[in-house]
Amino acid sequence: MHIPYTLPCQHSYCLEPCLLAQRTGENVQCFNCGKCYPFKEATRNCHLEALITKQLVEERRSLITACDACKTPSLGLRDCQHCRGRVCPSCYQSHYDQVVVAVKASVESISKARKTVRKRQNKLVKKSPQFSQLEEDLKSAIIELKTACDKSLARANVQLDGYFSEYAQSLVKYKSTAKNLKTAIQDASVSSKYVQKMNMCDLLKKRDELKDVPSLARKFLSTVRGLNDEPNPLGIEISKSYSSLIYPIQSLSLIEKEQDTSMSEKDEDDSIGDFNNSTTASTTNQIYVGRLTPKISHLQLKSHFSQYGAIKNVFIPPSRRFGYVTFANKESVLPATAQPFQFIENVKIEVKPFSPKQRFGSTRRRSNRRHSSSKKSVVESASNINPPKLSEAEQKKVFVGGILPFTTKDTVQSTMLKFGPIKRLDFMPQRGFAVVLFEQPATTDLALSTHWYDIDGKRVELLPYVSRKENDQQSPSIDSSSDLRRIFMGGINPKITEDEIKSSLSCFGLIEKVLINSLKGYALVTFTSVDAANEAIAKHWIIINDKKVELMAFQQGIKKGQKSKQRSESIFPISSSSSPSKIL
Repeated sequence: MHIPYTLPCQHSYCLEPCLLAQRTGENVQCFNCGKCYPFKEATRNCHLEALITKQLVEERRSLITACDACKTPSLGLRDCQHCRGRVCPSCYQSHYDQVVVAVKASVESISKARKTVRKRQNKLVKKSPQFSQLEEDLKSAIIELKTACDKSLARANVQLDGYFSEYAQSLVKYKSTAKNLKTAIQDASVSSKYVQKMNMCDLLKKRDELKDVPSLARKFLSTVRGLNDEPNPLGIEISKSYSSLIYPIQSLSLIEKEQDTSMSEKDEDDSIGDFNNSTTASTTNQIYVGRLTPKISHLQLKSHFSQYGAIKNVFIPPSRRFGYVTFANKESVLPATAQPFQFIENVKIEVKPFSPKQRFGSTRRRSNRRHSSSKKSVVESASNINPPKLSEAEQKKVFVGGILPFTTKDTVQSTMLKFGPIKRLDFMPQRGFAVVLFEQPATTDLALSTHWYDIDGKRVELLPYVSRKENDQQSPSIDSSSDLRRIFMGGINPKITEDEIKSSLSCFGLIEKVLINSLKGYALVTFTSVDAANEAIAKHWIIINDKKVELMAFQQGIKKGQKSKQRSESIFPISSSSSPSKIL
């Protein structure tokens, strides 16, 4: 019925419902031009019919989609209200049944969850008063705990303040004792240079005043050791100022020295022969200490044995594992040797009375006896010469010899500050010495009375400063014999230089001349003083440029290979230095 027909006016319409609806009798009217034509004149338009049919088929094909249930393309798909899918009429009922089952299962699970939620809600409603009570209990417990902590902290602070005040009071007492002891020592050092001008009554009075100083020093040292041994719950440490006071105190000799029997550490090796010829009383005051280690210094040895009595001298030979301690009184020897084995720095040492046979061999005694006798003659001649007057600045200077090459100026300055304030420090690291200018003469006397001190683990010597001009004035009269000031160096490196020898031997004293024989491997060194030569001979062995060199006394007319002195000196091909070295 939707077949198109064309009128004589060339307008085309479908037969039904367009043309038949407008048909009045046998005539039809055109919608566009309004003309009427007989129905018989309308002709069927086959071409237009074919085009419309084709377009309709294409439209229907584009509207065909697949079913969500069976996945088959079909027309007339229906929309599902639950899953929002499109289902064909054949699959609609089965799809609906599946949706109903899923909805029922969801409803059942929701019902069960609802019942569980209601039960828990009822329980929470019943326990809500308990929660409020629990919250109040927690708040009250927190308040009580905070109050208890505050009270405990307050009690601890009060107890801590009490401990601190107790320790502070004890330290103040010890500090005052140390200050009094230091003042007494400084006063004694200042008055020591006036001893020669005192009469016998003044000397006896001064000796009585110094009798209490050793006991006071020992009491102070024992008290400090006791503080270190006591339990220290607060971790309080003794100030370094106390340690700085201990070293000068324990290094000072606080007893009256005897001219014939006392020996200083500097001349220990030089006066071996004199030691063997000394009186029996001096040997009975000494003890032998064996099994020493290199880390035990003479200060530690002196500090350990000072508990038995006043000590005159402590000597440890170089590169040896034994030493000797000389007491002021022979009564101190018995308690010191009561225990044959003792401990110093956790090292077991052997202690026994001194025996002259334990000390030196016969060969070394004979050679050193000759040097000691020559040294005595020189010292006796020097005693007859009036010493030159030193200026006020030079009286405050101290010569520090034997410093290690790697020691810094700050280390030397911090060490010397333990004696007192320093005005200037002249440091010569390449030559191993320094000159310290103190601000007060009393500080200079305190440093000189110490004589030996440790810097970077090396024992250095503190000597009075002597300027070059004064040394030149004293040298012609005192050290007139060059043979006594000359030593023999054997086993030197052929490539060694004069500066290297001077740098290595400058720790003993000033060097006047150096003669080197590179072909035969020895040298002759002339010092400006006999004391420096004797100290070098006592050292005996020294290492120069990683080579061990022997230092021996120079003998007139006898040299290595039994050659004469004149011939040996004529073969020196290397330069020599005749001008004394400058200190500053």
